[in-house]
Parts: sequence; C-alpha cells; structure tokens
Amino acid sequence: MRISLLLLIIALLSVPVANSIYDSSNTGTSGYRTSYGDIYVSQLRYDPFPVSPGQYVDVWYKIDNTGDTELKNTVFTILPEFPFSVDGSGTSFKQVGVIGPHSSALVKFKVRVSESALQGDQPLKYTWSADGATNIAVTSSEISVRSANAMLVVSNAKATPEKVSPGGQTNIEIELANVGDAFIRYATASLQVVQQTSAGVVELPFTPIGQGVTQTIMNIEPGKKGTVSFPLSANADAKSMAYKLPVVINYIDSGGRNVSRVEIVGITVNAEPEIITYIDKNDIVDEKTPGEVVIRFVNKGRSDIKFFTATMQETDKYMVITSPTQYVGGINSDDYETASWKLKLKSAQSSLDLPLVVSYEDANGKKYSTGLTVPLAIRTPAELGQSTNNGMQYLVGIVIVVVVAILIFRSRKSRKKRTE
Repeated sequence: MRISLLLLIIALLSVPVANSIYDSSNTGTSGYRTSYGDIYVSQLRYDPFPVSPGQYVDVWYKIDNTGDTELKNTVFTILPEFPFSVDGSGTSFKQVGVIGPHSSALVKFKVRVSESALQGDQPLKYTWSADGATNIAVTSSEISVRSANAMLVVSNAKATPEKVSPGGQTNIEIELANVGDAFIRYATASLQVVQQTSAGVVELPFTPIGQGVTQTIMNIEPGKKGTVSFPLSANADAKSMAYKLPVVINYIDSGGRNVSRVEIVGITVNAEPEIITYIDKNDIVDEKTPGEVVIRFVNKGRSDIKFFTATMQETDKYMVITSPTQYVGGINSDDYETASWKLKLKSAQSSLDLPLVVSYEDANGKKYSTGLTVPLAIRTPAELGQSTNNGMQYLVGIVIVVVVAILIFRSRKSRKKRTE
C-alpha cells in the first residue's frame, strides 16, 4: 500500500506544469516556465505597420522552446476582441505540433481591424497549449492602429439628358470616390439649389423631384466609389445657360473626425432657337424701279440669339442692289429685329420667293446655320390704290397751262388796240 501511494506521488510530480514568468504587452513577449524548460512567446512583427481601421493585418508569433524536452501537440490561439476579428474563412488557432528542444516555431494570423477602431495601441490577446502544459495565462501583444488619410471627392458627374430644356426634367448622377487609404463612413452629398450669398438668398431655377437634395452612403472603402443621384426639374422660366451647382460633401474619417468640403457640378439649360419671318415693308411695284424690302426676324424660342446674320440669295427673277449680307446682332427671346435689302426685278413678277441663309449662336454658344424662304407678293399701283396715268396727267397739265397763257396774252393785246 505504501509503495502504491509513493508511485502515485512520483507520477503526479512528473506531470509538467507551466507558470507564467514574463509578460510584457509593450514588447509582445511572454515567458513560461515548465518542467520541460522555459518557453517564450514573442510577437515578431505585423504588417502593415501601423494598420488603418478597416484593413487586414498579418501578425507573426514565435514560440521558443529553450528546454531540453520537446513540446508535443502544441496549439497557438489568438482571442480577438474589438476592434479585431477573424473572418469566417480564417482561423483563430494554429496546430503547431512538435517543437523540439532548443527549437522554435512560427505562426501567422490574418486579422481584420474594424472600420470603427479607435486610434492607438490596441491589445490582441493570445494563449497556447501543449501536452503537459496547463494553466497557460492569457496575455496580449499590441497592434498600432492609426488613421490613414481619407479624402472624398467628386470623380464624375453627369446629367441625363445632358441638356435640359426649360420645364424639362433631368437626373444628375454624382460619383464620389474615396481617394485616400482609410475607410469613410456616413458620407452625405447635398445639392445646393438655394444658396446664401453676400447679396442675399439666391434660388437656382431647379426643383428636386420625388426626394430631397441630400443623399447618404454609409461606407466607402479606400479606392472605392459610391454614387448618388438627384432627379431635378428645370423651371419653365429658366434661362438657357450653364449653371454651377455646389455639392456639399460631409463624411466621418477613420479617426472619427467630421470632414466637410464643397465641390461644383455643372448642368446646362438649353432651348432650341425658333426663328420665324415676316415681310415688314415692301416698296417693289414693278420691274422698272428698285424697291426696298424689310424682313422681320422673330425669336419665338426660349433661348436668346447672338450674332445673327442674314444673307439674301440672288435668283434669276431679281438682283440684290445693296449688300447681300446684313448683320443683325442679338435677338432676345420673344423679341424681333429687322434687316433690309434693295432689290430690282429682272422681269415683271406677281410674287417672289426670297431665299435667305441665316447663321447665329444660341445662349450657350452653339452655332446654327440654316436656309429660310420668305414669300413676297408684288402689288401693282392699282392694287395699292395708286394711279397708273401719271404721265398723261402731267401732259394734260402742261396743255392747260399753255392754253391759259395764250388766252391771257390775247386778252392783253386786244385791250392795247382799243386804247390806241
């Protein structure tokens, strides 16, 4: 009985027990004393250094067996807590197996850092086990988490359709790009259609459709993009021109700071010019005498017209006496200007078609050149209420004057004879 008890005590004493002898979170090295000898665990390095919120970090640990006995069935385990985690495809433990006497083993883990991680040195806990090594204390090494640069910019903006007519609708898509190397959270883009300036409140001629002027993207990873859209209606009285719309961008960077910046996007309001013509004045009555023709050019469209020029084309029915090309200049929307030419008929005509070539630019600088035909009716003097016997009337007048003169002369001569 005494021999059996003595053998049991000897067996229990032969079981190795590990006790922590060194723990430094700053250096990431921990030492353990077992019956096999001293075991040291150290964090060799991690990459990248420092690591940014939202990134992955590779962490290497080294296990040194300084004893004279091998470690069997060695397992190294990390115990990640916020802000660290291991993805589902990864693992939080490594089967090391046997570590011989005066030998070492390396283990590597891929750890994810939360986008919400605070800056600073964050502890990553770990432990290990082996046959005969019990009561292993949980310790930790530190990972430096530092905010990287984060910058959100407008990388692209487009309107569909590209040009909107007054009273029409368009959809503006704005692409926001994270050009930094850190996560961005709660990114908002606000399209400013009402602005406060030093001169007061300025309201641009656009109205949001179906939603507000602020859109939010929850997260944008480094190098990634997000898109927001703004359906707009152009007011019916919007002038044809290019408008600059400020976009206020707000976001929270990986350091928890609120960042605000202003970008500019452009939208063009454009209405096609619409020209109609009228004969304003016509002095032509026949082929004998040149006459002046005045043409009225009416801008019926919503866009102002600039640099308007009209050129009268000569035909086999008439010739242009004055310069064929007349410069008119600007014609405002819902307004008109005139241009005149002196023409002479080559033969008797009751009507003419006057071909014109007009060129101009709209309010946005787009150039136009088109042909127009203006019908012209030739009215006879009789149709205009004028007499056609002007020559005969003139002759009759002369005869009357001569007859009167003769009668006066004879009357005076007769009186002179009676006096004698």
